[in-house]
Amino acid sequence: MVKPFIYFSIFFLFCQNVIADEFRKGVIISTKLENCCIYIPSSGLKLYKEPLSTTNVGEIYMVNDYKLESIINGKTNTFEKGVFEVMNDVYSLFYINKRNGFVQLSNNYWVSIDELQNNNLTTQSWLDYAISKGEDVLGWYAPSSGLVLREAPSKDSKQIAVIKGDLWEITLSNQKKGSWCKVTINEYNLHPCSSYEENTEPKIINTLTGWIKVITDDQELCLWSYKGC
Repeated sequence: MVKPFIYFSIFFLFCQNVIADEFRKGVIISTKLENCCIYIPSSGLKLYKEPLSTTNVGEIYMVNDYKLESIINGKTNTFEKGVFEVMNDVYSLFYINKRNGFVQLSNNYWVSIDELQNNNLTTQSWLDYAISKGEDVLGWYAPSSGLVLREAPSKDSKQIAVIKGDLWEITLSNQKKGSWCKVTINEYNLHPCSSYEENTEPKIINTLTGWIKVITDDQELCLWSYKGC
């Protein structure tokens, strides 16, 4: 009777790890209120070739308010494609993997989460980021290919509607399950920014609630937003 117990214990621990590490991609956010530039300490961040390494191979640092460079094994490179605009003129580094207390940046080098936390930075999965930024963006919207709104967080659940275009404003709730999030969707007759151009007041003509798969199978955020009109 010992072996079944051992197998169950291993399976249980494996499932715990899968759940804990479900989202390996996300964004590095400041825990302080910042209104400018890029979330990175003035001293820069150490880069490692692999997680758990004790010797860094270089660092990433800010050259000016909106320019990053990395120096790795003595070679300097411009770091351009590894940032994401989280607010107007405010940018964050994003990561493409997370393992053993480290996150992997877009240049494939790793940064220690402990070092991030010591510099008032924290990691957020794309789903948690999207939920937390609900009040800072002018609505979330589906990609041009559309998203399916369903009654429950499952691809087998009944379809309510296909959401497409920027007249359907998506508001995320704190209720989530895996890659799914419960949402409220308002359909407008005009885009909310139209009032600035046409001196008209947009009106809500339809409201739906349900579940949307917010994170793709590749663990990318499949929503986009306006940072302002």
